[in-house]
Amino acid sequence: MIQSRNIVNTENLVVSKSKEKIFFGEYSGFQRYDNPTYKFAVQQEEKQRNAFWNPNEISMVNDAQKFFELPNGIQEVMIRIWLFQTLMDSGQNKGLEEVIAELCTNPEFEAMFKTWGYFELIHSLSYSHILRGIFTDSTAIFDKIKDYPEIQHRIDKEVELYTRVKNINNLDSLEEKKKLVLELLVNIFALEGIKFYVSFLVTYIINNSYNNKIQGSTRIIKLINFDEDLHTAMCSGTINILKKEKVEGFTEIMESQWYSDLIDNTFSRVYDDEMSFAKYLLSIAQIPSLTEKVFEQFLKFYVDLRRVQLGKNKIYNQEKTDVVQWFENYKDLNKDNAALQESDLAVYSIGIMKNDLPEGKLKFKWKK
Repeated sequence: MIQSRNIVNTENLVVSKSKEKIFFGEYSGFQRYDNPTYKFAVQQEEKQRNAFWNPNEISMVNDAQKFFELPNGIQEVMIRIWLFQTLMDSGQNKGLEEVIAELCTNPEFEAMFKTWGYFELIHSLSYSHILRGIFTDSTAIFDKIKDYPEIQHRIDKEVELYTRVKNINNLDSLEEKKKLVLELLVNIFALEGIKFYVSFLVTYIINNSYNNKIQGSTRIIKLINFDEDLHTAMCSGTINILKKEKVEGFTEIMESQWYSDLIDNTFSRVYDDEMSFAKYLLSIAQIPSLTEKVFEQFLKFYVDLRRVQLGKNKIYNQEKTDVVQWFENYKDLNKDNAALQESDLAVYSIGIMKNDLPEGKLKFKWKK
């Protein structure tokens, strides 16, 4: 158990707001949102909830007909990407709901973490929707993950950290506990903001290069990509609040060399891991326009971007390449909606994605 507290402490339901810290505070479990300490968490949770989507509403008819027209190697690349992403989102769903949300002692952040976790479940459901839509025996496809150690072990670090945080009361000092939470948060940030990106890029490149043969799958991945961008903002915002707000009790640790080394080591490891995964995918098949050099530049750009978002200097000074620019344009759902107006694919237009939309408002449109 992470906490010794009851699910709801009915003996002390009204706790001083000053004691409801994000982590390691006092929280009765009484979920009230009348006077939030952090509007950031309220706004981020609302943005994600307002962007709800249902994978079952997205047609897989095109993909079922055309996926098998792809070269065999490209088919294998996509299968392994879907298996990897299912594994990653499985870990995130369970970790956020069973570990982070349970450790949280602030109601608005608890709500944000729970909504974030629920959308990771939507992502896992989406991959099953994709595989069921394409393969007559999707179970056999999922079972293949046992044959791919390169995929099986891609979340070992995250699983280890979630497990250690779940057993955090085994640590003696509060400082040790805070350091462990920070290590997990920085790794989650790298996962959301970097580790998914190679597979997103490969999916978009394959769909674009092979005349939209996986357009339903790609539409789903774009929705997932949008969510992961939100999750990246949620995570960086949480980390930066912990650093800025001295009342949270993390500032001194986050100004130390230990924290700087944590960021350096985490991003260095993630960069190496993602380059290894890119090489693994390239060993299965030649992917149009993608080379080790292209992946290297792509990853260096996003590593630098995420470092800056945590207040650290760039280490690669990688300029935005044509591939990065193409990636950012291709994943844009607003442009995607316009392009699909004449398609038979049922899609959502999520108003929350429009920059001119007032905070907290949503315009929902159904287009065919």
